[in-house]
Amino acid sequence: MELPQETLGLLLIRAGHVTRSQLYEGLRRQQKTGERIGEALVALGLTDGHAVTEALAEQLGAPLIPTATAITLATAHRALAPPNFLNETGAIPLGEMDGCLLLAVADRKAIGLLEASNLLPDKKFGVYLVADDGFDRVRAAFEGDS
Repeated sequence: MELPQETLGLLLIRAGHVTRSQLYEGLRRQQKTGERIGEALVALGLTDGHAVTEALAEQLGAPLIPTATAITLATAHRALAPPNFLNETGAIPLGEMDGCLLLAVADRKAIGLLEASNLLPDKKFGVYLVADDGFDRVRAAFEGDS
């Protein structure tokens, strides 16, 4: 899965969620704190989490999935994942369609881990993005903690 090269900050500018000067302010904070750019912009009050999630979905080419839907699917499809799958990949199985494993992720890092994992040899997969604030609830449901 080849990921687009357009940065999250530029996507937020193009969508009208932040200005260039606001992005630079966020980048300065990011340098100081180590936060991801979206987190920095939200912490500064320059945009909201929903705008960041929408831009991230566009950047990754992954559709957004509502947290409640992801919880239902993750709970129903626990058996699709080998042991340690979530810990090694950061992804949660949501089901299968046409020989493709459908997975929930919260960020770009999980996609890279999936591509490098030997837990999915020769298996095609598709990803759906769950907002950061909902991914922990999906994880808890998948792990049986809900």
